[in-house]
Amino acid sequence: MPDVFLSYSREDQATARRFAQGFEREGLSVWWDQTLNAGEDYDQVTEQALETAKAVVVLWSTKSVSSRWVRAEATQADRNATLVPAMIEPCKRPIMFELKHTADLSNWSGDGNDKDWQAYLATVQRMVRKRGPVAAPPQVAVVSDRRRISPAAIAIGLGVLLVAGVIMWMLRTRPTSSIAQVAPSATVAAAGMTQTQVSIAVLPFVNMSSDPEQEYFSDGLSEELLNQLAQVPQLRVVGRTSSFAFKGKNEDLRHIGEVLGVNHLLEGSVRKAGKRVLITAQLIRQSDGSHLWSQTYERSLDDIFAIQEEIARNVTQELQVRMGTSSGSGTKNVAAYDEFLAGRALLNSNDSASMQAAAPRFERAVALDPTYVQAWLWMVDAYIRATPGDSRKLPQYEKRLNAAIDQVVALAPKSPEASFALSYRAAREHHLIDMEHLLNESLKLTGGLGVRARLRHGQFLVGVGRATEAVLELEQVKKDDPLDVFSRTNLLLAYEIKGDSARADTEMQQLLALPGGRTPALLGTAVSRALARRDVAKLNEALLAVKDTGTDVSSVDGKPLLDDPALALPKLRSLYVGSSQANIYTLSSIAQWSTYFGDHDLALRALQSMSHKGYSFEIWAGLLWRPVLRDLHGEPAFKKLITDLGIADYWRATGKWGDFCNPVGKDDFECR
Repeated sequence: MPDVFLSYSREDQATARRFAQGFEREGLSVWWDQTLNAGEDYDQVTEQALETAKAVVVLWSTKSVSSRWVRAEATQADRNATLVPAMIEPCKRPIMFELKHTADLSNWSGDGNDKDWQAYLATVQRMVRKRGPVAAPPQVAVVSDRRRISPAAIAIGLGVLLVAGVIMWMLRTRPTSSIAQVAPSATVAAAGMTQTQVSIAVLPFVNMSSDPEQEYFSDGLSEELLNQLAQVPQLRVVGRTSSFAFKGKNEDLRHIGEVLGVNHLLEGSVRKAGKRVLITAQLIRQSDGSHLWSQTYERSLDDIFAIQEEIARNVTQELQVRMGTSSGSGTKNVAAYDEFLAGRALLNSNDSASMQAAAPRFERAVALDPTYVQAWLWMVDAYIRATPGDSRKLPQYEKRLNAAIDQVVALAPKSPEASFALSYRAAREHHLIDMEHLLNESLKLTGGLGVRARLRHGQFLVGVGRATEAVLELEQVKKDDPLDVFSRTNLLLAYEIKGDSARADTEMQQLLALPGGRTPALLGTAVSRALARRDVAKLNEALLAVKDTGTDVSSVDGKPLLDDPALALPKLRSLYVGSSQANIYTLSSIAQWSTYFGDHDLALRALQSMSHKGYSFEIWAGLLWRPVLRDLHGEPAFKKLITDLGIADYWRATGKWGDFCNPVGKDDFECR
């Protein structure tokens, strides 16, 4: 049990060291993370030290007041009655600590005889004596917000043993890119966002539980709060992907708000232990980082739903907007809710293996609560998203998918949830007029499903050749979730299909600059664009970039085709003949490369195979209008494919012929 736990911001390391040395001179043990051994679990060791320390010294500075980790540690210490704060430079402390007596040591240079230091030291010693005898000195550790230090900075500043321990932890917990490098112009500012509307981002709550596996629960709580706040008509709430881009990062809250284009942020921490849960929530003004409201809830886990509603209600009252009413599509079953959160976390990971594991969690959720509409609806989404990479899963999911859709409709008839579920069935059956109507109805959804409904509607518009309108819809998605790489890749494609190469180039550059932006889908788009332009240099560059990711999901290796054009078409034909189990990515690549090398028949057969496999319309139909396949538009087989897909009937019935085709007489049409 250490005498002192020292919490500070990385930028204040030199000052923190003076404090650690000062305490040691007086015989106090200070827990110091620089003595961590390689392989030790950083979070668990830190949490144990925080819980067992007799005094927790928090060093407030202009940097540490913006650190979510320092504030979380201060909150926990205050709750344990072990907090002894000190101010090491003039700053405005978090509002919940403004009334807590704080020693002013902003001018202390390390002199052990300094009267201010002596007075503060006496306070710390009293706290330590009150909680037991002084521990044998010293295993020293200073704990800070260094969880967010880059590996390069650690390597420069710390010794070899510390590097080994900390880097092992960081490789397990942190992405490698920094949002701090993202300019607002690359995200929300580019979409013309203003700060006049009341707006908020819900940052992922910090998991303070001893079990790291409980992180899905703290993430789930954040997402549920986001969804509840998204129901407020007067409040703009940034989407999950953008808010969660800052997870585990030590970014200044003012910068986060600037990047996301919001004037308020909600953050907090969650500790789940057995049947108890401890939640701290804080509402922050973006302009100056000040706290507008803070509350701690310590309740039974059975009260989690009431806590969520209370937090959302308090936030809306503080923002002076009126809370909407719940849709009634949730659950009051804690076990079902827990399974739902775990499933949604797996599905949101965008990792193929994790997504495959999501559906069983939703299945367990609805087994525990058969009336849980949201779990049924996310189960539909899980079945759909599990199939593009493996067409063999389509038949096995077909029956369960339809059963889940029927359950949503039965439990919530004529609701936006029912429309959203039914739109998947209409998409798979190519009932495009119904699909558009249902998607328009589902746009009334809020939160993550609302953003997804708008994204699918934008994809639908691209699929029926209405790229100009799709751009407007997808730009709205960008406003709702500016750091979502997947939706912005769809916006890039819409600009490309529309023929606005300049805007497509801008989107490409901005996406490549975003953390996690270099996805296989985005780099595959770069290959497609280079094929359309017949730019061999750019094509080689794009193929190399795809290969460097090591995650190309297509069976088509473009580099050998490009290096040996004479053998390209025989290889593609052979690959197609053996592609009875090919996934959507392989068939898409065959279609594009075959067009590039002049075999239109092979390209059209690959497109027809995509249609016959039963993939949801919006997932792949936009490919028909990409510039790389423009040469196919005059082929009779292309017109037949358009007719078989129901697109031609949709055009005639609605009169919305889009950007590429037009009617010829009463029964015919032509595309360009």
